[in-house]
Amino acid sequence: MSLMARIRTGRVEPTWARLAWRHRVAPAWLLAAFFIGLPGARAEAEDDASDEAADSSRLDALRAVAKDRGRGASGSPAWPRVERSASGSAVAAGSDALASGEGTQDDVRVLDDQDESPVALEGARGGDETLGAETSLARPAEPDTGTGISFGSYGRVTAGSDLRGSTPRGAQVVAHGNRIVEGSYLELDLYYKLRPRNDIAIRLVTTPALSGDLFHYSGDFNAQIALRNIFAEATFSDRYMVWAGSRMVRGDDMYLLDFWPIDGLNVVGGGAEMKSGRFEGAVSLGVNRLVRPFQYQTINVADRLQGAQSIVQLDRQRFVGSTNASYRLLGDGEGVGMKVKGVIEIHGLPAGEYKRDDLTYKNLPADFGVAFGGQLGMWGFGERDSHVNLFVRLARGLAAYDELDVPSGLDEHRQSFPGASEFLLGASGNYEAGPFGVLLGSYIRRFTDADRSVKDEDDYWEGIVDVRPYVGMLDLFQVAVDVSYQQRLPRGPSPTLLEVTNPAVFQVAPMVVLSPAGNGSYARPQVRLVYAAAHLNEGARDLYPEEDIRHDRSWNHFFGLQAEWWFNSTYR
Repeated sequence: MSLMARIRTGRVEPTWARLAWRHRVAPAWLLAAFFIGLPGARAEAEDDASDEAADSSRLDALRAVAKDRGRGASGSPAWPRVERSASGSAVAAGSDALASGEGTQDDVRVLDDQDESPVALEGARGGDETLGAETSLARPAEPDTGTGISFGSYGRVTAGSDLRGSTPRGAQVVAHGNRIVEGSYLELDLYYKLRPRNDIAIRLVTTPALSGDLFHYSGDFNAQIALRNIFAEATFSDRYMVWAGSRMVRGDDMYLLDFWPIDGLNVVGGGAEMKSGRFEGAVSLGVNRLVRPFQYQTINVADRLQGAQSIVQLDRQRFVGSTNASYRLLGDGEGVGMKVKGVIEIHGLPAGEYKRDDLTYKNLPADFGVAFGGQLGMWGFGERDSHVNLFVRLARGLAAYDELDVPSGLDEHRQSFPGASEFLLGASGNYEAGPFGVLLGSYIRRFTDADRSVKDEDDYWEGIVDVRPYVGMLDLFQVAVDVSYQQRLPRGPSPTLLEVTNPAVFQVAPMVVLSPAGNGSYARPQVRLVYAAAHLNEGARDLYPEEDIRHDRSWNHFFGLQAEWWFNSTYR
């Protein structure tokens, strides 16, 4: 019997093993602790045997309840079953109330607010969603003390070919294309939680992220590393929360298109949240200062004594603030639920001066932006993670551009407000019934920059629809096909073809999915064998330079393997 099996069954489980399991100690540390704690194992064997008997009785009782409710209790994986809620967020559950089917929405928490047990109860849903049709119990859930160290991750790895002997590249003509051909990416969520008082919970979160080519692929030992989260938050009486630091402020996403339509900001600052019955509200305030000439410049000047020194010539912080409020119109944790949500964003940029190489100065005036977003969401009308969300967003000025991008197409005063604008209407959803399921992601978007040209290629309508139906087999495999169509309709002509083109891409991608956690669009981890064929029209190929080999190829191919997982992952 393996070491981990002996620990789980209680044959060897000194105090260090319990702590190691609860706090996710790495396997190497666990082995070291084993040899250190072995002499004390026999002394605790009798106590552990009685604990095992109690746990076994509790597990049998929970299984009996699950069987009575027609959910089953077998075949669970060796990791927590982590799902996404009806609105698209990653969630898991581990409360006895949920296992018995008597829990309410307050018994299921978003992973951000949860101290995960080693194996969670499968099938439980987040937010206002009901329990899934299948609940598996691998072992009794650990009590949630709300303290200690925990770990989570989101990751994906892609290995494949374009069937021409080169690295595969996705074909995209819209701002948010489908996510079939994606680069490898990893987030590591590190949490420390403590409770100085019963009604106060503190959480410290650090999320380093890595992207780019992997070392085994490129031979380059360097990695692109970023800190996506580094913040501290305090929750009072499970109703009020304040935080400060650097944070991804997230709402509900479109999984197939990998973006947040109305509330997906990156904030260095602080914020607060409040929950009261059916109402939830939040506010966040922060700044950024991109290391770009648009916001930041350093120059060399003569030193007072000798030589030269570098000084800051331009330093314009962009203010980003948002507030949102949601109200649950229908649902109390059982059956169909519905909510409505509103979001307001404010962006601001002060004036500054950029120094040219000829020692003259370019004035950069203050700028402004505002955005309004709305969402209508519904869930609980199908099995597992069935949901649908409708989004709308209206933006002016700076808010029409991503906060981490430099605005382009400014007016004659070098401002984006009020000329630049964005309108977006989107829909996403997931429906599951038995072994069948289908994912949807789609939107239409109009973008206009701030310049005065009315025949500008940078002013356009664009849209995409992406559908992924699947059928599960043996509760272990899924056979799916991802079908998408995307197109851009610019106002002005192409500078190379001298006529208006409408770039478009049609793609079909059959795949076989290994899903050890069982059926479900959001069941993870997954290993996918994928083939994708994308057809580019003349307008899409024209977006590549003539020297690019893709300029003359009507078809792009991808064949390869993908792995994707998430557990205890924070998306906010």
